[in-house]
Amino acid sequence: MTRRELFWLLGAGALRGESDARGELSSRRLDLTLAFGENAKGLLPEFDSEEFAGSLRDARVAAITVPAKGHDGYTYYDTEFGAKHPGLKVDLFGALARACKGAGIEVGYSYPLVHDDLQARKHPEWLASGEQWLCLNTPFFQQVLRENREIVGKYAIKGVFFEDLLIRPSGCYCQWCVADRKRLGLADIGRHNKLVAQRVEKALSTLVHGGVSFGRPMRELRDEAEAFSYFKIDLGFDHRVRFLRTLRKDCVGVVHDPIRFEHECLNLVANGAKAGILASLLGRGRIDATEIKRVFSKLESLEKWTQGCRAVADIGVMDGSDERFTETLIGLHQQFNIVDGESDLALYKLIIVPDGTLLTPRLIARLDAYIDRGGPVIIAGKVDDGPFAKRALGVSFEGGERSAGSLILSPEVFGDVAATLRVEGEPVKAERRTEILATLGDRPLITRNSGAVYVGVRCLELPVAVLGELIRQLMPRPSVIAPNLPATAQVTMLEQRTQGNLRRIVHILNYPGGQPAVLENVKLSVSLPQHPLGVVLIPSEKPLEFRHNEFYTTFTVPRVDGHQAIAFE
Repeated sequence: MTRRELFWLLGAGALRGESDARGELSSRRLDLTLAFGENAKGLLPEFDSEEFAGSLRDARVAAITVPAKGHDGYTYYDTEFGAKHPGLKVDLFGALARACKGAGIEVGYSYPLVHDDLQARKHPEWLASGEQWLCLNTPFFQQVLRENREIVGKYAIKGVFFEDLLIRPSGCYCQWCVADRKRLGLADIGRHNKLVAQRVEKALSTLVHGGVSFGRPMRELRDEAEAFSYFKIDLGFDHRVRFLRTLRKDCVGVVHDPIRFEHECLNLVANGAKAGILASLLGRGRIDATEIKRVFSKLESLEKWTQGCRAVADIGVMDGSDERFTETLIGLHQQFNIVDGESDLALYKLIIVPDGTLLTPRLIARLDAYIDRGGPVIIAGKVDDGPFAKRALGVSFEGGERSAGSLILSPEVFGDVAATLRVEGEPVKAERRTEILATLGDRPLITRNSGAVYVGVRCLELPVAVLGELIRQLMPRPSVIAPNLPATAQVTMLEQRTQGNLRRIVHILNYPGGQPAVLENVKLSVSLPQHPLGVVLIPSEKPLEFRHNEFYTTFTVPRVDGHQAIAFE
């Protein structure tokens, strides 16, 4: 049993127990939007909540998030503390909640934390300085607490997504924030911003007692995760989900574009996340559920193999990377997570540190420890010229300046990849023990010191074939090998704990331009913790012929029409 598998059984298994206590979130989620103008009159006079809930049940919707209040400050429910939308004669939120619960659909609500035009007009002093949103460090937050206490008590709803917990990065200078910093003796704006966010999160998560999430920037979530029951993302699924899943809580992606419903929903579950779709309440209170039903029916057929899954990842990519580099690694069919300086690097077979990563003393110490244990790394971009560069990478930057020239690859190292290319990079001086893998003109540009590779080219400017070959040499036994899968396709591997065993599931997706495309005779070799009893296509459970050796189980998938999953029993 590998270290990662042991970690999954002991650590992730315990975390799954915690998740079960609060209930793993369902996939097939619907995020409802209610776009009512502030001056709209006579809204939804013939709205039939039972008919609406029935249409959702028919569309295989398992959970719904209903807005309780709009950005204009008007609520969609009968309220004693706020202002109900003047165009609504019915308790729309209450009717929806009751009908959906009656149809067996989980119900949560969304609430716009800092957007309330009514309160902003009444109390402009509550606005965050220089912004159009309200500061949550002002008396406005008491209104927020009153309204949410009312919703939870009146409708017995536990799940909530608090939109846009916004705090001005450069600091708010409203009278309450200035006084707060003075009282605390706190001059550090960043620390005060974090303190305000955590106060809000703690107060609201304690109030709701259920599935709670907040709209926060990804970089803030590591040390705020305790207040979250799950994480929610609307954009950049490929990149963000690979970081959020390392925090070991459910992650929900909500797809906005109907053209991409199928691709992105399958992509989310293939990466161990939950899938949701954004839909608007139309005309007389209906939604167009045709495409939702088609996609959610497909997700439902896969749920036996997608619930309770965790992603397998060989590579940890430091969070200095961006979405374009994520796309590059997906095209190379690598299994990877986005990690940060607090992640357990020992869980990964390879660490990539892209240019743009802030190499703090703490991160350098952790990379040093990883390298000392024999862990391979690829570090791109200029590193501070000091002990780490010389000791770990075997290079120095003495007299090195960024320049353009010919990248000349060593044919002994790169074989068929060898070529002369024009690039811009940071040449280095190599120590005597350091192997030179490529030069910029006649100066070292890519080097290797044991398992530590320095790349003096920005990751996105490095030829993909060169990056792929470096990964192959440093990590000769990846979890998945896909020799004839095109770069347009993605392959992911999940682990699912079933009756004490680890079952692995592989997903293949091929949606160039967001639309399904057919692949035939896809060859795969996958690393499994034990000899499989069978390899089956899912959900059909049709068996495939396979070969198994010491390292890999090898098989061929006859046809992939956009998506195909394979389970190993």
